[in-house]
Amino acid sequence: MASESSRDVIEIGLTELVERWPKTQSYVDLFSELENESERGAVLLTGAALDDALEDLLKNRLVQAKCTDELFEGTAPLATFSARINLCFSVGVISATERSLLHQLKKIRNDCAHVQAIRFHEPPMRDRCLALKLPYGDVCGSEHPVRHYVLIAQMLVLILLWRSSNENLMLSDEPIHSPKRKDGSVVERLSFPVKVPDFPLRR
Repeated sequence: MASESSRDVIEIGLTELVERWPKTQSYVDLFSELENESERGAVLLTGAALDDALEDLLKNRLVQAKCTDELFEGTAPLATFSARINLCFSVGVISATERSLLHQLKKIRNDCAHVQAIRFHEPPMRDRCLALKLPYGDVCGSEHPVRHYVLIAQMLVLILLWRSSNENLMLSDEPIHSPKRKDGSVVERLSFPVKVPDFPLRR
């Protein structure tokens, strides 16, 4: 099987993405506010954006109905970050590598949610953040753990939104796609900048 980094690549322009999937603008607006957040706040917000992007991706492939929306609410089966990650993989809209990366991002987000004074610049949290890697070939990261988390999360959010825009269809009760991942499937590469907070680098 070809590695993800060796597959065909398409370039994604931000203007085109907003035109194809207008909801993208709300995520871009959120990213522009990250520089006003604390390190912990930036991780929580980008983690929440990932969670929402997974919900958008799934809803765009499910029958549009009130009962579908209810699956994502309260204590329903798809109300959790983890369940959304796993179902996206099961229906074939993310790869196994992306599934693993999303769970890593989710676990870091959850740790931030439960620990007020999280230590990003000390092991093991520093190492967990810096170990995050997108599976699309060379992507510049950061030696700052929070900047790196935010960069990886933002790029993945926008890739998920691109996939939503590619199948922006009214769905019926009949399935319109196979849940199988093909070896030669396209891997997206971003050609637009993402907004990363300029947190001071601590040593």
